[in-house]
Amino acid sequence: MSKQKNKKFKRQKNHQSAAPIVSVASNRTVVSEMPIERLAPAKSESPAIAQVTLDEYAYVRKDIRMILLTILMLVVLLAAALIINEKTSLLRDFGDWIYRISNFQTS
Repeated sequence: MSKQKNKKFKRQKNHQSAAPIVSVASNRTVVSEMPIERLAPAKSESPAIAQVTLDEYAYVRKDIRMILLTILMLVVLLAAALIINEKTSLLRDFGDWIYRISNFQTS
């Protein structure tokens, strides 16, 4: 009997992908699978649809731009700190000053 159960759950070659649908009924969870239709993207989108798509995801473009700007600013700050460290002893003196005023106890 166990062999029959295993055959039931084996993947078939022409099996459509399915999304599980979970429904809860009286202390039991039932999961059923419904096939998902895969639609090919439309090759000839009208400019109005393209504009609606651009407007709909404008916040994503804005967020990515802010992330890239932040990364660029951090790289510039690190490069400036490296150059200042090579040319002067300001960063080392600042580190020594922080160490003195914080009263770290070392043994």
